[in-house]
Amino acid sequence: MSHCMFWPGMGDPYKRKKTLRFLVLTGVVGIIAVLITVFSINPFLQSQPRSACIND
Repeated sequence: MSHCMFWPGMGDPYKRKKTLRFLVLTGVVGIIAVLITVFSINPFLQSQPRSACIND
């Protein structure tokens, strides 16, 4: 049994390149989304009164 059968898109070299490019692009978009959330949206949300601690 071929080892490539477990990973769709990895048998044909053209499809493998296309699949790996898609996975890399998806990973980069995910990392950018997380960084935008952590550095721009979270500080803005923490400064709002409804997010303040009751004990302050």
